[in-house]
Amino acid sequence: MAQRTFPLAFTLTSIAAAWWGYVAPRPYGLSMAILIVLPWLSLAAIAMTGGKAALALSIAFPSLVLGYRAFHDFHLTAWIAAAALACAIAAAFLTAALFGISGLKRNWGWLLVLFPLLAVTYGYGALLEANMLLAATPPKRFTAAIVNRERYRGRRYVTYDVVLGPWGGRPPEGTQVVSPELYYALRKQAVACVDLNTGAFGVEYYQIRACSPETR
Repeated sequence: MAQRTFPLAFTLTSIAAAWWGYVAPRPYGLSMAILIVLPWLSLAAIAMTGGKAALALSIAFPSLVLGYRAFHDFHLTAWIAAAALACAIAAAFLTAALFGISGLKRNWGWLLVLFPLLAVTYGYGALLEANMLLAATPPKRFTAAIVNRERYRGRRYVTYDVVLGPWGGRPPEGTQVVSPELYYALRKQAVACVDLNTGAFGVEYYQIRACSPETR
């Protein structure tokens, strides 16, 4: 009985954590830390159950939400170092999965085709989130005029964009893709706050946020 209920309970817990991180990740740091750890715990759980594919969702949902959050919540000033580190994390995750778990290749079948994509998504998201969470210094804070906001609705997706004026001595950087919650938080604002920092892994990034009254 335990062998049947454990995979289901673990998967549902992972999906709930992913939903939390996607919809309302507050407190943000705790939510993202859980999503970073969950795929590794999922690998351990899969190893304990003999490589059962029933636990695939416990890797997929946290990884996809991490990637979503990293894409919408962080804007990088340079990509090369971040890409290299993200690939290293993805390679470590793939190695642990494919060579550390017996029965994975036999039981997962076509799901293994998706595994490299999930690993890269996880590596990118985990890197940028950990880079911010473990940063030793506080960010430098700036304000920027909001030049334009636009919501684009496609057939299967909606994107939320903002255009900021110059900040921190930098020229305007064009359209920035943001999360829906940030888009609506900026809807009645004339300026946005921008936090610039170099994180724990040396990746420089900035975050756009709505200004509180004391930071305007």
